[in-house]
Amino acid sequence: MFDRVLFIGPHADDCELACGGTMSRLLEMGKEVFYLILTTQQETGEGFPKGAVMEEAIRAAKAICLDQKKVTILDYPVRRFSSVRQDILDELVRARKAINPDIVFVPSTIDVHQDHEVTCKEAIRAFKECSLLGYEHPRNQVIAQKNTVFFSLRKRHMEAKMKAVDAYKSQHFRKCFDKDLIISLAKLRGSQTGTDYAEAFEPIRLIYKDKE
Repeated sequence: MFDRVLFIGPHADDCELACGGTMSRLLEMGKEVFYLILTTQQETGEGFPKGAVMEEAIRAAKAICLDQKKVTILDYPVRRFSSVRQDILDELVRARKAINPDIVFVPSTIDVHQDHEVTCKEAIRAFKECSLLGYEHPRNQVIAQKNTVFFSLRKRHMEAKMKAVDAYKSQHFRKCFDKDLIISLAKLRGSQTGTDYAEAFEPIRLIYKDKE
């Protein structure tokens, strides 16, 4: 149904936290996976040097076995995406033309983080002819839940995800990096699908196209 997959993270670590297991599973399935990170400027824990997050993002991609040539890291101002909205849209259009993805993973439409909101809305504009799935960040989805698409995961996919998450040492001061919390959510989503683990997504747009 889809062979070329694009994951878009407003910040480094967003996709690993929300759908790192799905990234691992799709790679294992032989899908061509691309990863676009819009910024690595987020705050770090005390004592980490400038540029630490970018280096962590590269290590995280390696942990999931992503081809480094298919990882693009940009440097937009964190929490200021609204001021460069058109630039971000232009960047996403370029990605669409270069990659021609069948499906794109973006933040959910009900994610209240300002950078996540901009990323989602501009992706909907840029990828009008692609399937779009919105990944979940529970802390940012305080209004409702629209997760009705699930990717079941094996233990090995979760292990790859946790290695990628662990690569972000500078971000471990955040509650969302709590290992028990991450695994518990995956088990909860798994219980909703009759599997050990899963990740859940909002179906923003689903398009089935015959391959020529």
